[in-house]
Amino acid sequence: MTDPLKRFFGTWIFDRDESEFDHGELPQSATLTIEDHFGTLKFTMTSVAADGTSQTDSFTALPNGAETKLGKSGLADAMRHGLRGDSNLVSEALRGGAVIMTADRELSPDGRTLTVTQTVHITDTESFINSSVYRKAQ
Repeated sequence: MTDPLKRFFGTWIFDRDESEFDHGELPQSATLTIEDHFGTLKFTMTSVAADGTSQTDSFTALPNGAETKLGKSGLADAMRHGLRGDSNLVSEALRGGAVIMTADRELSPDGRTLTVTQTVHITDTESFINSSVYRKAQ
C-alpha cells in the first residue's frame, strides 16, 4: 500500500452531532474500519440504526482507480476506488458507465477526522448528499 493510503487505515467512530443526511435517518452509532487486506482496501462498516437494529457490511476494493465489474448487485454494475490527492479516498459506483454514487472520504490535515460525503444520483437532475463525520479511534 502507498503511504497516502495508510493515513486512512484504522477504526473511525461516527460523530452523530457533526453529521447530516439529506436522505434517511442518522444512525445511533457507527464505526468504519479501513485496512490493508493483501494489497486491497477492506472497508467494514458496523452501525446501529435509529430503530436500534444493527448491521455490519464489508467489502474489498482495488485502490488503483481502475473499474471493477460487479456481479449481481442490483443497482451498480462496476466500482472504482482511488486517491484524489493525498487527502481524499474516493469510491464510485457506476451503471452503464455513468457514475450513480460517489463516496468521497476526506481526511483532515491532522489525520484525526474523516468526513465521508456520499452523493447518490437518483435521476439525471435529482441527487441527495449524506455527510458523515468520523473521529479516529485511539
